[in-house]
Amino acid sequence: MLAALLELSPRLVQMDALQQQARKNAVQLQHAEQELQHLRQLTWGLKNDPEFLTRVALQEFRTAPQGETQISLDPDLVYDPREVDFSVPDSLYESPDWQMPVLQTFAVSRPVRTRCYAALILLTLWLFVCCQGDCGGAMHASTLSQFSSRLTQRYRSSSDTDRT
Repeated sequence: MLAALLELSPRLVQMDALQQQARKNAVQLQHAEQELQHLRQLTWGLKNDPEFLTRVALQEFRTAPQGETQISLDPDLVYDPREVDFSVPDSLYESPDWQMPVLQTFAVSRPVRTRCYAALILLTLWLFVCCQGDCGGAMHASTLSQFSSRLTQRYRSSSDTDRT
């Protein structure tokens, strides 16, 4: 499991970034399509609807028809049918997963990766050397020195054993 975490975490982090970018692009595409639809409706209204054209012209030139009084308003309060807010909240781009910070740690942090690989190597050696049939159940109480002595005894060449 540790080996899979070390090997797959960079790819998972990259995949998550690509998925976030894809979601962001999909939202932007949707808003671009909405804006295009709005502009088509605006164009149609300006060409075919005289009442709409009059409202836009009055808004643009800040004039009132004869016999009407114009009240000036703050520009933020004035309705302009040509402007539509297509902003996207940033919360749509965020990844809610709690796993990504952990995976990024394993994917990016060199000290963490080095320590995990060292632990993986030691664990593999421990399982290979000490969990053989000749070690028995005494391995659970062994110390680091016993582990190193068993490791050296197991791989000592036959010429080394003849000298002693």
